[in-house]
Amino acid sequence: MFLSRLNEFTGQAVSPIVDGVRHKIIERTADTGFAATLVPESQSAPHMAKLGEDRYYKRAGASFYKMEHFDLEDMFGRRQKPSLEIVFEEGTKTEGVEDLIVLIVNNGRAVARHVGFLLVFENVEIVAVSPGMENNSCINAGRPVVGFDKQSGVIHPNGIRMNLGLIRVRRKDPTQPIRGEVTLYCEGTQNVKRSFSVAPIPPSAAIEETSKAKDS
Repeated sequence: MFLSRLNEFTGQAVSPIVDGVRHKIIERTADTGFAATLVPESQSAPHMAKLGEDRYYKRAGASFYKMEHFDLEDMFGRRQKPSLEIVFEEGTKTEGVEDLIVLIVNNGRAVARHVGFLLVFENVEIVAVSPGMENNSCINAGRPVVGFDKQSGVIHPNGIRMNLGLIRVRRKDPTQPIRGEVTLYCEGTQNVKRSFSVAPIPPSAAIEETSKAKDS
């Protein structure tokens, strides 16, 4: 019942609604426990406190204060930020080599300029990359690293994925996923680091690739 009330208040307590809020119940006994709540950074701030309040608040330490007119002027006048996300799609797979198609999308509310990323891989060796990307493994002690830096053009906040090209790789262990970390950056925002994983090749396919390698 407590979780249901939290979910109900999530859509009623503030305006505009904060996207991505999640609640999780942590039970101690049958009728006692805790609720853990995740409130992600919002691209739609400021948010008004509702439920009979209809006021804006700010936090200072452990206390909350009603916002003054100049506070609201500052918050409403802030420049909206881009929010970049990188996506991998699996391309062709031939004789142990596979293509990872790299796409990027701007989920924020502002145009992204001077976009770039740095990909650090595990369980692969880089075979080739599309023009515009750079295989930086040789300057990272052989660790598989791919960089991209878009000095011209912009990525609009339209939610449409932009195809940046592909990275051709060979897995060191075909039965294991490709894992790594991506650092995304653009003008006017802080660097964002995220982990990623590409599922392993199905066992039947891995056996077939091994057989081809032995035959050759």
